[in-house]
Amino acid sequence: MVLRTFNITWNNAPKGLAIAFQITPTTALSFALLWLPALLRIFTLLGGGLKTPAGELSSPGIKEDL
Repeated sequence: MVLRTFNITWNNAPKGLAIAFQITPTTALSFALLWLPALLRIFTLLGGGLKTPAGELSSPGIKEDL
């Protein structure tokens, strides 16, 4: 996934090696899905609420257990 963010080309010009950094929507979605489990764990520990068009997610956090 990280390698897909770099575009490396070789030309026979004087500066033959060209490296470009670009993030495609697919790469951004992959990074977001990679971080999703960690963000859900933090949300579960800290608690709070999140309203989305699909519904509402709320968590009391660990303050009730303490």
